[in-house]
Order: sequence, then structure tokens, then C-alpha cells
Amino acid sequence: MKIRTRHLGSVVCLDVQGRLVATDEDDRLKEKVSHLLFENHRKIVLNLEEVSQVDTTGLSALVAIRHVVDRSAGQIKLLNLPPRVHDLLVVTRLITLFEVVDSEADAVGAFSVEGAH
Repeated sequence: MKIRTRHLGSVVCLDVQGRLVATDEDDRLKEKVSHLLFENHRKIVLNLEEVSQVDTTGLSALVAIRHVVDRSAGQIKLLNLPPRVHDLLVVTRLITLFEVVDSEADAVGAFSVEGAH
């Protein structure tokens, strides 16, 4: 799995590429998000467009990331879910834990609206 970090104003976008499956590096994404939160980045987008596979370990990692973000008073959104990943989140009902957006502009805009309340 590869993770590329991009900054979109006050929003940090993590472009995840590869497989979210049980491997030696299965905590890497959670560690990356935790590090961003430690650096006081509270608006995070996970771009999963190039994720080819997710297993139960990957789903567990996404749920753990959501909890870490919540505990840090942050916000997280999922961007560009591949159909198979989307379907898996729907079947497991984990989709209800996340806000899913279709474009970076939607993600950044949604953070702006939430921050205005």
C-alpha cells in the first residue's frame, strides 16, 4: 500500500493506493492519520480511488481510523470509493460511519459548511 499526502487548504488528503488487507504494514494508514492529528490537522480526506482490495483487516482499520479521528475532535471523509469497496461498506453497514464524497471540491466544501455551524 502506498499513501501520498496532499494539502487542500486546511484539508489533508491521503491518496491511498493498493490493497487494504492484512499485511505487515496494515497499521500504516492508521499511524499516518494519528500523526496528522498529532500535528493538529483535523480535516482529513481518504481518497480510496486506487484501492484495489479491502478485507476485514482493512475494514477494521477504517473503523479504527474513524474512532481515532472522533476522539481527536477531527473530521474524516471518504473520497472516490471504488464500486467494490462501496458495496462492501454498504453490506457491512459501515457506510453509516462515514461521509462519502465524490470529488475533492465536495469534500473541501463539506468541511467548510460544517465549520460554519
